[in-house]
Amino acid sequence: MRWLALLLLPGMAHAEAVVATRTIRAQTVLTQADMTTVEAEIPGTLTDPDTGAGLEARVTLYAGRPIRAEDLGPPAVVDRNQLIPLAYVS
Repeated sequence: MRWLALLLLPGMAHAEAVVATRTIRAQTVLTQADMTTVEAEIPGTLTDPDTGAGLEARVTLYAGRPIRAEDLGPPAVVDRNQLIPLAYVS
């Protein structure tokens, strides 16, 4: 009777997760070629590579490991300790 109940249950649905195709250093802006999707249900990861394209890696992303939303951020316009020319009119 137990095996009959197992046969009637629907199969587990799998979602897609985004993983890095290569090791990506922190402060690198991601492109479509840097990411791919795998069939896995991993909570907290990106599900579409388009959402990560154009964002900057906050931490080093290793090849084959999932990319979390917390690992990415908007690209920095000014680097830390960078000299910036400033012009103003009084």
